[in-house]
Amino acid sequence: MRPALFLAATAAAVLGFALPASAHTLGLSESDLEVETSGAVHGRIAIPALELSALAPVDRDGDGRIVQAEVDAERTHFERLALGLIELRADTALCTASLQRTVVGPENDGVDLFVEYTCPPHPIHVEVQALLLSALPLSHRHTLRIRAGSQQVVSALGGPLRRADLATGFSPAPGGNRVLAWGVMGALVAVVLGLAWRHRVGA
Repeated sequence: MRPALFLAATAAAVLGFALPASAHTLGLSESDLEVETSGAVHGRIAIPALELSALAPVDRDGDGRIVQAEVDAERTHFERLALGLIELRADTALCTASLQRTVVGPENDGVDLFVEYTCPPHPIHVEVQALLLSALPLSHRHTLRIRAGSQQVVSALGGPLRRADLATGFSPAPGGNRVLAWGVMGALVAVVLGLAWRHRVGA
């Protein structure tokens, strides 16, 4: 990697900003996830062209370059692929993924998948697993950035390390505690009524 690109990648990882779509380097992939209080998560997953073949049959001529027409022709395949690249959970609930678009970098050296995730609102804790590492060489590394309001985490994943998490700092959903309290009260009432019924039957 050229020194200038290395410094740019390091700065982007530290500051939490995504690199341009043209910055695809063999052996390195990256993803950016922006979590909102509504439960919507905006994601971008960048994969180098030479390693994309392990995930999707796009580079037909094997020259390591990808053009937009090749990607557009495999839209259905990429829609399925987007479901298995990154697993996202919010407060243990599995979030659903939907591919919005797939863009080839200006240098045709990789693709960026823009994925929208739908999670429960006001997530307190999010956990991410980089499933794509299972299909890539063991030496492959994945930079994961998660942001939620003022909170963020940057993780270098690879080998056995494939998970990262973030405490969002979001407030609980309005009425969440009240619903929980009513649930607990209902359970106690059910127990009391059950004991009373047993006592009556026994008498």
